[in-house]
Amino acid sequence: MALSGALWNAVDEATEKSIIDFILRNLTHLKLNAKQSQKIKDWFISRNIAFPCNFELATLQKLINLNYIALCEYYGPVKADKLLSQATHAVEAEAARQQFNLHDLL
Repeated sequence: MALSGALWNAVDEATEKSIIDFILRNLTHLKLNAKQSQKIKDWFISRNIAFPCNFELATLQKLINLNYIALCEYYGPVKADKLLSQATHAVEAEAARQQFNLHDLL
């Protein structure tokens, strides 16, 4: 999830940890089975493993939405929009190389 990574790179370490904690606390909203939920938790806790790519687009959209909600909580909607826009631009070329429409996540 390069977009999540780009969002987290735009904030300080304490806020990054808070955003990840927020997402982990709200994973139940994704309605994943136990195995899927554990895979996502493992990735968020130790991002040195590859992101489990077998999730539906709707699930990935919800993950990005949780990132955005957390950013709104910490920075307000105006700065959250700016950070999301910057993160999108930062990973847009890589997404295009992989033939993925990044805007499908938004």
